Amino acid sequence: MPKRPSRDVIREKTLHAALAVVDESGHAALNARSLAATAGCSVGTLYNVFGDLDGVVSALNLQTVKALRQTLSDALDGAGKEPYARLSALADAYFDFAQDAPRRWEALFRARAKGPVDGMVREEGDALFALLKESVGGAVPDDALLALWAAVHGVVELATQQHLIYHASGSERRYLRFILDAAMKGFAADSASAGR
Repeated sequence: MPKRPSRDVIREKTLHAALAVVDESGHAALNARSLAATAGCSVGTLYNVFGDLDGVVSALNLQTVKALRQTLSDALDGAGKEPYARLSALADAYFDFAQDAPRRWEALFRARAKGPVDGMVREEGDALFALLKESVGGAVPDDALLALWAAVHGVVELATQQHLIYHASGSERRYLRFILDAAMKGFAADSASAGR
């Protein structure tokens, strides 16, 4: 009788197969039966490991957000100390990540689990925000940084989905610079008024 694969093997094979499906066809194409067959187990065993198909997507999204954090961290390594340069490096890396892996990006922001957000995913999100906060030396209020990144995310999202109305080759980075320029002016004005 063949030996049953361990939970770790099932997890690794499932995530490898799921990543291939997502990259090829998107997260909506994931199917528990085919993932289980690839992992060499039953659907019931797959669900014992992941909970359900949402669990597979959550585990895949955790890998994606870790890769995103590494990409952003790497971008900051060569960005110098000046806040605008650091924010620009983050925005460019964020844009490039989405363009390089659009279906993983889509799964990250569109696949919604039925339950609460996984604690590890939340920790990775906090780590991403820490990179943003550190890039401006912690001198900007959290809500202002979140608003800035929401605007950057909007441009990246629209470009990735090819819904940007005034889309032209290279225009997305110009839009990102407009956002960053306006934000830096606003941060400086807020700082000046707070110092009065």
